[in-house]
Amino acid sequence: MNGDWKMIFSLIDIGSNTVKLAVYDTPSLRPVYFISKQIGLADYVMIQDDHTCIMTEEGMLSLKSTLSSFMTSLSNQGYPPPKAFCTEACRNLENESALLSMVESVLGDKPRILTPALEAFYTVHGIIAHAPTVDGLMIDMGGASTELYAFLNKKPIGTPISIPCGCRKLYHIYQQTSSREQVVDAFFHSCDIPASFFSFNVPVYLSGGTAKAIKKFMDSGHCPPALLTNVSVLISYMIQALCEKENPMHAIFVSLWKDRYPLMLSSLFVFSSLIETFRPKQVFLSDSGTREGYLFIHFMDQ
Repeated sequence: MNGDWKMIFSLIDIGSNTVKLAVYDTPSLRPVYFISKQIGLADYVMIQDDHTCIMTEEGMLSLKSTLSSFMTSLSNQGYPPPKAFCTEACRNLENESALLSMVESVLGDKPRILTPALEAFYTVHGIIAHAPTVDGLMIDMGGASTELYAFLNKKPIGTPISIPCGCRKLYHIYQQTSSREQVVDAFFHSCDIPASFFSFNVPVYLSGGTAKAIKKFMDSGHCPPALLTNVSVLISYMIQALCEKENPMHAIFVSLWKDRYPLMLSSLFVFSSLIETFRPKQVFLSDSGTREGYLFIHFMDQ
């Protein structure tokens, strides 16, 4: 590995759906090494009789195994030890101390559990750092929550909104109901979006795993060329293809998205409804998010 360790930053994002390891060359804020594993951590959060939540032993073991493999990869590549943060699935757990101790025992450093507001703050800064416009509305869908945050003149404004509904919950609702309407209703009933969010009239930036999967399809060579410049129409096209059982695009989607494939349709339902609701000037797919914002803020502080 070339370069000064002071300019290389390893970061592990313990998400509610996917755990990601990214190594960054800090001046570029772009990953030079990246691996991820979808373990669906949110599905291992169990509600007890007293309405408190715990992470099950199975979930802890799955996370421990994943983190151990990441540490082996870092060591083999010669990269420095990582910092780590956790999001929705790790918040407000009765056995939070046990979870954090386990992660610290593997990584050698205690992870930080991000509040919804802090997660949104980092994500919007990650998007701003590479956004082609100075104004925008971030919609970041994770495994267990979705954050909305507006920015004007490259600065976040107002208060972010965190909706306790992400791609895994949407998937389970669709599995139970097979209803687009019930998926969308469940999302919008999870939180009231303030009227101020409908007055911005700015481009929308879609972020998170679903957005990256859409971008992967656009870059695959299989996307119809006419759809490459219109994300909202592309999302409608993908929904139609996924709903048609005999559509040959299914094989391409499975090959591209692998474990994320089952989660895509219900997430696209919500993205489509949000676009219809906000009626933005443009829709962008951001390949930057929470990790890049975390790095940007802390790198700028230094």
